[in-house]
Amino acid sequence: MDKETKRLIEENNELLHKMHSAQVRGKIYRFIYWIVIIALALAAFYFVQPYIEQVRNMYTTFEDTKEQAREGDFSLEELQQLLENE
Repeated sequence: MDKETKRLIEENNELLHKMHSAQVRGKIYRFIYWIVIIALALAAFYFVQPYIEQVRNMYTTFEDTKEQAREGDFSLEELQQLLENE
């Protein structure tokens, strides 16, 4: 094997190692990227969930009040108390 061929083989091997390490780093970065995205989504849900519960409770109260009003089971005093509490 002459010197030029040996040098080309070594250079090729070095480039292949660099390409492989870049590919491994890319996979690691992509994995970390998705972990961060999922963690942020879960954290956002954790912080927003109390507000969602409040809105859902208000909606349920509204639906119950509407149903009572439709059935005529609602007195004026109950309506005043409901308006004062909200």
